[in-house]
Amino acid sequence: MLIRDYCCRYPIADMGDGEFLPVATTRPETILGDTAVAVHPEDERYKKYIGKECVVPGTGGRRIPIIADEYVDREFGTGALKITPGEGRTVVDMCVYYSLTICLVTPPCSNQPILSMIPSTPKHLQLTMSMITRLERDEGLK
Repeated sequence: MLIRDYCCRYPIADMGDGEFLPVATTRPETILGDTAVAVHPEDERYKKYIGKECVVPGTGGRRIPIIADEYVDREFGTGALKITPGEGRTVVDMCVYYSLTICLVTPPCSNQPILSMIPSTPKHLQLTMSMITRLERDEGLK
């Protein structure tokens, strides 16, 4: 399976239609575990969203905060970083620093959290395709 980026739309809560943060990910199946979206504090594109909330696509309306952190590389991807605990030490550190909820998502077809699954295994691919279908249905993919 080729790794590809999916650009997902995280609608800005309480700002009306059309306002969203574009977030690129190679692992759309981990979106359900997102606890925040981080942007660089000096990124003019996203400054107005800092301190607001966005809606996690494909969740039926679950809101997470939009935070500012200098760790975010404005030139990488879309410049908006989804914070999903378990995707790396830096992300876990950010969760602790910003007092974000840490949750692990365990799908019904498995007894292990999504982030611990080895990419390209049948169960992992099934989850990825299921999430892509959900995002396309809910117009969460760009």
